[in-house]
Amino acid sequence: MITKADEKKLRAVIGTRFSAEILKILAEKGITNKSGVAYSDRYVSHVLNGRYENQEIEKAFWELRNSKLEASRLIKSLKNKKPEAVTSGS
Repeated sequence: MITKADEKKLRAVIGTRFSAEILKILAEKGITNKSGVAYSDRYVSHVLNGRYENQEIEKAFWELRNSKLEASRLIKSLKNKKPEAVTSGS
């Protein structure tokens, strides 16, 4: 179950418009509800808010958070990387 502290950590990284990204992760993994239908945006939101508990969706939230953090680190490292010195050959 996602606690309020976890929710704050997740929202700080994934932002507020996350449903489409979570649903995409779930679809890629073939995760559906017990009727075999994709979860709704509302259900996904309720899992993040702690109303419902669903370990597969919770894992998707942490996976999305980690991938966004990794992308952010990569961008920072590329921005901070010093360009290589270019020498003209004679």
